[in-house]
Amino acid sequence: VKQYVESIAPKASLRSLRNAGITIHYPSAKPRPYRLMGNSVTSIWFDRIGGMAPSYPEEVESIKESSAAINAIIEEYVDSGVPPSKIVVGGFSMGGGIGLQAAARCRHELGAVFALSSYLCDDSLVYDILGRKSCSTPEDDGVGSGQGKEEVFCGSDNDGGFVPALLTSPVFMAHGDDDDFVLTEWGEGTAGRLKGLGVNIVPQPFLRIPDTHHEMTTEELRLLFDFLMLNVF
Repeated sequence: VKQYVESIAPKASLRSLRNAGITIHYPSAKPRPYRLMGNSVTSIWFDRIGGMAPSYPEEVESIKESSAAINAIIEEYVDSGVPPSKIVVGGFSMGGGIGLQAAARCRHELGAVFALSSYLCDDSLVYDILGRKSCSTPEDDGVGSGQGKEEVFCGSDNDGGFVPALLTSPVFMAHGDDDDFVLTEWGEGTAGRLKGLGVNIVPQPFLRIPDTHHEMTTEELRLLFDFLMLNVF
């Protein structure tokens, strides 16, 4: 991914990030059996049940595990002295999906979140989390749903919990207008539902990248990096 991004990203944008002292961290997904490939083991952030369409159910356990791994990286940066407001989480395709998932479970007010050519399942726990506005761990409030002790749960704004990063950070979403793998309407539908729950989706209206399939483009990355330089760094 690092080589891919550096090969298509505008050189001026990469230079601006370097000059600002910005480090891009490229975490690797854990190898796991993937149902949509006949349970062949491959490096994926989460499994899928039944198919790609958002109407299929979310595979919660792998999402929970990967979200916890991403948030552990964020905690390492915070512990090292990096202000949460200077941390951005996101990715492309499944990477953008897990970025949204992790941000919904993150207790810090991050600089931004981004998801390129990404979407959430219609039954995603993210919508439940955001619908309850603030979050706590099960041991904090005694609430549970069988998802394991690392999962976060949400309650009222005044229950002493935390408001998840997905509600406190701007979320940049974009999608190739000709994507026939992760359909553009899936990403647009996700953005619409998130916006309805109070997420600050930018830009508005939903950003469709013309003449683009399931890929990142130089123009898309320029828009993303410009947004980050203007709003975060």
